[in-house]
Amino acid sequence: MGDGRRALRNLCIAVMMICAACDSRSATTATPTWTFPPSPTPLIPRLPTVDLTQPPGVSNPTAAAMPRDAAVPFAVEIPANDGLRLRGLFYAPAGVAPGVLLLHMLDHDKDDWNLLAPALQQAGFAVLAVDLRGHGATGGAPDWVLAQNDTAVLLAWLRARPDVNPERVAAVGASIGANLALIGCAADAWCRTAVLLSPGLDYQGVRTEPALAIDRLGVRPVLLAASEDDAYALASARRLAGLAQGAHRLQVYQSAGHGIEMFNTEPGLQDLIVSWLLEHLAQ
Repeated sequence: MGDGRRALRNLCIAVMMICAACDSRSATTATPTWTFPPSPTPLIPRLPTVDLTQPPGVSNPTAAAMPRDAAVPFAVEIPANDGLRLRGLFYAPAGVAPGVLLLHMLDHDKDDWNLLAPALQQAGFAVLAVDLRGHGATGGAPDWVLAQNDTAVLLAWLRARPDVNPERVAAVGASIGANLALIGCAADAWCRTAVLLSPGLDYQGVRTEPALAIDRLGVRPVLLAASEDDAYALASARRLAGLAQGAHRLQVYQSAGHGIEMFNTEPGLQDLIVSWLLEHLAQ
């Protein structure tokens, strides 16, 4: 028994010496350590922020890539020179396309164009329909001097979009909107043609005859439409057609009413406008 105890004690001493030697090597040779990097902040998917108050081609190039159904118009707000937000709908084209500005009648709004705007979009145009100042969602007070400046701003906004061919735009209007369309197109060198439904020589002080001068609209083409039961508009349209310097067409109906009312009784008017724009704007 004594020999067994001594053998066990000697074994324990040997084990302790081996452990001491291991501790000694550990003290002189540092064991490399690995520090894990901090967990990354979770990424939250975000849709692009689009400011439609500015022309996307100038200050917001991501707007054209914003995911949406191209057939559905989307709301826009365009700042006028005095800060008023001109509100409207933009009907985006499938690619880069000619642009068309639509201007409504007095005491109406952009809904005047609920049938024509989609038809123009389907024909391959980019379309902007707006509420004039003092009308619809734009609000404010009517001011027909400022409204002429607004037309220039709207055409410039349209041309600045990346999905609009800046060298191929047109202005279409009804009643006082027709007067604004003619004046705005005459003042914009890139406006190829104007379409005037029931224009007047003078609506609310917005006069059209000067816009047809050779140094204004010049030889650019113009389409005019009026009805025989709308005597002042018809007389005005005939006078403007006589002053037109370039290619023009005067379409006269018998009992079609005023402005956009003509769409109700003359369904061919919409096709005429689309065909005119395809001929003079898309080519």
